[in-house]
Amino acid sequence: MTIAVHINTTNSSKNFIADFYTAVFSVIAHQLPQHQFILIADKLMTPQSNNAANLRYFQILPFSRFKYVQQIWFQFKLSAFFKKNNVDYFFSEGSMLHSKLLCRQILYEATDVVLNQKKTIKKLNQVDTLMVPNHFVKQRFVEATSIPEAKIVVVEPAVVNTLSAFTVTEKESAKSVYCDGKEFFSFFTEQVSSSNIILMLKAFSIFKKWQRSNMQLHIVTPNAQTTNILQLLENYKFKGDVVVVSSNSAQPYLPAAYASIFLSESHLLTKEILCNLNTMVPLLLPQNEYNCASFGNAASYFEIDADSLSKQLILIYKDESYRTNMILAMQQLAPKHTVLSAAQKIMSLLPKN
Repeated sequence: MTIAVHINTTNSSKNFIADFYTAVFSVIAHQLPQHQFILIADKLMTPQSNNAANLRYFQILPFSRFKYVQQIWFQFKLSAFFKKNNVDYFFSEGSMLHSKLLCRQILYEATDVVLNQKKTIKKLNQVDTLMVPNHFVKQRFVEATSIPEAKIVVVEPAVVNTLSAFTVTEKESAKSVYCDGKEFFSFFTEQVSSSNIILMLKAFSIFKKWQRSNMQLHIVTPNAQTTNILQLLENYKFKGDVVVVSSNSAQPYLPAAYASIFLSESHLLTKEILCNLNTMVPLLLPQNEYNCASFGNAASYFEIDADSLSKQLILIYKDESYRTNMILAMQQLAPKHTVLSAAQKIMSLLPKN
């Protein structure tokens, strides 16, 4: 049996699924040596030194930032390629659904946003199996499509080469080196609007007025946003307790944070959120069904307003048992978001022989 996998690298800076797919199918290829695996990418990929002998790389799609160009090549080139290589199964992401392939298609949809597009729903009904990140998204697809519920499978995504949790000694050492020994909240601004950054600053002000200590706020941001954030801080009362740091520079000490705050309202698991899960730093997330289905008791939730967020900051600071229970829930959840766990679930979708 031959299994083809599309590795979408066109948006790799924001979409970690390409690395996830590559790692997962490398594991599966080792586990199923009787099958052939083809990783199809839109740019040249360097094979890993530990690749299985039954895993091959092909560049069949042109690298382009434009999905429309990708899809044109996809429609014209892929059918002939699959026929030549006798492909039986095709794994891809939502944007690469092919309606004319003579093989079984297994699709991964990271969000329920595509259900707003009628044409997409019609195409989705043709898939053999749909993989989704949580049970909320599964239920949304059950209600909106004709795909049988048994054919919609929850496969939790994972981050490759993620951060790890610190010991108590490592936390204190990191805070001493990077934070003058002070506790800090980390706030991630990826996919966050300026208005929500202002909301975060207001919530931190409320917290500081209540706590009156040296707690810091570390704003972790892509370099492109730094100037804008510094302008917002010019007249901020607690400016001295705020540190603006690039994502790369923050990596060495992020697992030492007291809590991590994410303010993106999109229904999407980002690389940063999943990295944080592995550090066992308590998560504060916007209250919505997507986040609750993904994390359950492993996160604390707030409405998108400064008062609600500040209440969660205060709660997680003053109630040590609440924070501890959240970390225990994170420890139970984290093993589900691993490459090995995902590989086991995906292998269950393939024939035994």
